[in-house]
Amino acid sequence: DVQLGALDADWPLGLLEVKEAERIEQNGSLLWNGLKIKIAVLTGTPQARTDPITLRMDYYGPVMAATTKLMALVKPGETLVSMHDIYAFKEDLDLCITTMGEVALTTG
Repeated sequence: DVQLGALDADWPLGLLEVKEAERIEQNGSLLWNGLKIKIAVLTGTPQARTDPITLRMDYYGPVMAATTKLMALVKPGETLVSMHDIYAFKEDLDLCITTMGEVALTTG
């Protein structure tokens, strides 16, 4: 619903003048409107520690490395979900799934 919410959002006119955020219609249907949000979903437990300078949490480890790889694959306006999470949540979600093939998210 985040992607549909972005499509329906009332974006400032100045933003819509930027090429990457312009409103695009095709055959009477709205395809894009405003920001194109990239979403990657991967569940797991990251390692965490407080950054001594900013005092904010810093997350790292294999889960974060895999999430970084997933984010590199997703295109603006897309939501990318790992197969593990699709299988885990498929009964709880109304999904339209298009596979992009197998991608290694872990090293080794």
